[in-house]
Amino acid sequence: MNSTNATPLHNHQRHLDPAPLGINAEYGWKFKGGQGEGAVKFIDIEQGWILNHTSLAVNTFPTTGVICNGSREHGAAVLGVVMMNDEQNRGIGITPKAKGHVISAWRPKGEIDVPDAILTSLNYLAYGDILLLTIQRYQTLENRRALPIEFHGGVFEAIRMATDAGITVIEAAGNGDIYSQRGIDLDDFESDGLQIFNRSAKNFMDSGAIMVGAATASVPHLRMRYSNYGNRLDCYAWGERVVTAGYYPNSSGSLLDTVTQKFCGTSSAAAIVCGAAIAVQSICEENLGFRLSPGELRNILSNELYGTSSANGKTIDKIGAMPDLKKIVDIGLKQVISSRTC
Repeated sequence: MNSTNATPLHNHQRHLDPAPLGINAEYGWKFKGGQGEGAVKFIDIEQGWILNHTSLAVNTFPTTGVICNGSREHGAAVLGVVMMNDEQNRGIGITPKAKGHVISAWRPKGEIDVPDAILTSLNYLAYGDILLLTIQRYQTLENRRALPIEFHGGVFEAIRMATDAGITVIEAAGNGDIYSQRGIDLDDFESDGLQIFNRSAKNFMDSGAIMVGAATASVPHLRMRYSNYGNRLDCYAWGERVVTAGYYPNSSGSLLDTVTQKFCGTSSAAAIVCGAAIAVQSICEENLGFRLSPGELRNILSNELYGTSSANGKTIDKIGAMPDLKKIVDIGLKQVISSRTC
């Protein structure tokens, strides 16, 4: 069911609920910074958005990127998960007061230049800010296997530059083989004979990004059939039935107040983890006076002690943990303070 009316859908946003169902977003709202208020910025890089959607307040930067009309609903849905703020109770984002910005990777001649978009974002982001990448691209046009975007030329290096600069990057793991609708085991995936996504392999390459897989909305959270998986993945979140802005997967045309209950994929999962990252970083800065490094934030969000394990655990499902903001705030941040004072 999709809605274009002022329907009270907030009660259907169960990904906001306490663990084990959701990420316990509303617990984070009790703390200063928990709704994304403060100085922490985030940028969403993809190809299009409904920038004048009535439930979104987002800023653009002057770049060479242009909006691809076919991607507007997807972009609106991603932003809605993170920062939707609807006074008519159609839905709310994980961090509705976040400072959200967008940069398009779509270029005027129709090509996609993700490395350039990432490098452009570095002009606007500071240490501790957040960068979201839900873009996925096929290994080749022939085999149609959707891989993490860092597989493609120049993207890994650009992400590495961002994380080295102290910017936390959230990256969708990808939606697998489009023909079989099955996820790819990234542990076994080889690029020119190298197992670049396998942490146990000698050729493993770590961009520093938080890589996110997708699981079912219901408990216990099973890995979605299409979600890529492997020991490289850090976190998972809902990959189905996410209530957010836009009319995804269909087009809303000229309508600017649309809401969907069908957002899905590793994109919805990565957007949820992005919202959690913004909340944790903002709470940390507003209450503790410092920002977490990309490594610290990745360790906290992916730690099963501070999150919800998937149905069969990370050694079988291989999609990491779903963050629990209550455990992170009550336990995880205290551990960070302790480690910093040792």
